[in-house]
Amino acid sequence: MSYKVIRRVGNNLYAYEVVSVWDKKKGMPVQKTIRYLGPVDEKGNIRERKQKPFMVVDYGDVMTAKSVFEKTKLPRVIERLSFDNEQKQLIEIMLLNKVVSPLPDYQLEDWINGNYLSYIYDISLDSREISRMLKGIGRKDIADIYFEIVRRMLRVKNVVAYDIATLPTTVDLILSEWGRCGNGKDKVVKLAVFFDVQTKTPLYFRLITGNVQDVSTLSDLIEYTCRFLPKNVHFCLVLDRGFYSSPNIEALKKMHGEMQIDFIIPIPKTTSLFYRFVRKNIVKAKNHFLINGKYVYGTKTKYGSSFIYVFYSPQKSLHDIERANTAVMSGKVDEKNLDKKLSASGYTVMMSTMDTEPEEILKKYHQRSYLEKSYSYLKSKIKILPIRHHTEETAIAHIFISILSLSLYWYLHEKLKRKYSLEHAFLLLRRIKAKIYDDDRVFLTEIGKKQREILKMLNLDLVSKICGI
Repeated sequence: MSYKVIRRVGNNLYAYEVVSVWDKKKGMPVQKTIRYLGPVDEKGNIRERKQKPFMVVDYGDVMTAKSVFEKTKLPRVIERLSFDNEQKQLIEIMLLNKVVSPLPDYQLEDWINGNYLSYIYDISLDSREISRMLKGIGRKDIADIYFEIVRRMLRVKNVVAYDIATLPTTVDLILSEWGRCGNGKDKVVKLAVFFDVQTKTPLYFRLITGNVQDVSTLSDLIEYTCRFLPKNVHFCLVLDRGFYSSPNIEALKKMHGEMQIDFIIPIPKTTSLFYRFVRKNIVKAKNHFLINGKYVYGTKTKYGSSFIYVFYSPQKSLHDIERANTAVMSGKVDEKNLDKKLSASGYTVMMSTMDTEPEEILKKYHQRSYLEKSYSYLKSKIKILPIRHHTEETAIAHIFISILSLSLYWYLHEKLKRKYSLEHAFLLLRRIKAKIYDDDRVFLTEIGKKQREILKMLNLDLVSKICGI
């Protein structure tokens, strides 16, 4: 029969379960320890032993992204998509992964098993299951479905931008064609995005065959915009000079007349209209204004039913002269054309239906940089490249989820940009771990000063989140 004994070791007391056995050598009964029961207090009561967690997982980074995600309109967008519950869960998981720590699809299962999201989502992330679900998500009309949802949730009332990016593919898709990519040629598709500058939200996207010229795609966008947007919506469409052509200008003016949608588009230096207005432009001190810390001179001229804005920047002039000299030295430009290039150095000419001050036109055009940055984020941060998918449906699903991620990425970026990059913030937040016990209790590790600062900037309380308060 066993019984408890208490032994003192140094200044501490410990309890053991023992039994009495006969020792043949000593010829007397002795105590044999069966197991250690734990430390005891002065009254002889056994203190509760600390229970070790059976698992420790990443918490701070993924749950911060998840909490911010829930504050945005993205959950409502995903909820309204015509997919089953597993597909919607996959979209959320892939979206969060692309923002926190972008990985190839086949590594998603290992990633989620190491963080707290595995206790929130309940789907299989086997590679074959992911491919099956992505095929269902990548419907050819997914861009139209998305646009219908977003246009009812957002009130576009400021500046929207439209541009096209070239995406190289490592596999042959129906839309992939040989096209220019960087300094060479490759199998490419083109991604066109219609972007709301105010909310940093993609309104519409579509894939275009890789060998289609940018200038020929604008008419389709205008038709689409007129068909889906209500006629009382008023905004300014900002375009790159690559879309400038006589048919496009006429279509834009017609759209302005029918729907009161303004546009701003730079005139390329390859046109006679550019040099015509550069020669007429007179730089005056009273026409100058400060933008982005640099002085710019601007003038406005009435041109038919639209306006021509001519800008001159001394800093841009120095840059253009240096580029022209470099081009001559490398043999790309002969000396006969050098005078023409130098005469246009520092000038930018824009056409617009807006009748306002030159400073306002340039400010609106500079807002287009948000779309250019978005393409950069898609490629370098969200890892939309490389496109490894072997079917058109899975490739479209991959691009669609990347486009959704862009909204969350911009939201976090704007909140933290004063002090932290997203990569640095998530690196610090990843130090917050969740200790999970057998009885489903969950405790967080210590939250440091920098982590608290980041959470304060995002107006989050992860402790309340995990406690269900």
